[in-house]
Amino acid sequence: MSSIHIDTDSIRKIFSEAANPLPEGMDEATFNSVRDYLLNHLESKATEAKATEAKAAEKKAIKTMRGPSALFIFIGEKRGEVYNANPNISVKELSSKIREMWRALTPEVKASYKKKSAQIKANLFT
Repeated sequence: MSSIHIDTDSIRKIFSEAANPLPEGMDEATFNSVRDYLLNHLESKATEAKATEAKAAEKKAIKTMRGPSALFIFIGEKRGEVYNANPNISVKELSSKIREMWRALTPEVKASYKKKSAQIKANLFT
């Protein structure tokens, strides 16, 4: 379904021009009822669209504030270290090496990164 933007001021202008003379076979009361219905419908659709856009923007803002995961904190700490040890490494290889290092960590070390992640996330929302 395609979306067509209709400006209510343009519609008002069309109706005001069409009112002189009225369309054939239509009395003024019917014409005014049709005009009012269409204008109200268009305005309500515009209001709904604005509300939907605002809700999407709010969701996006919340999503961007999630904070880093434990893995991302680990990657941030190790990226420079791995790159300095292998200066000619590609980005894909760098990521693979760091993920291998992550998988090799003990649960206790991973828990420390998870704790850091939780602290950062807690600070985001306070």
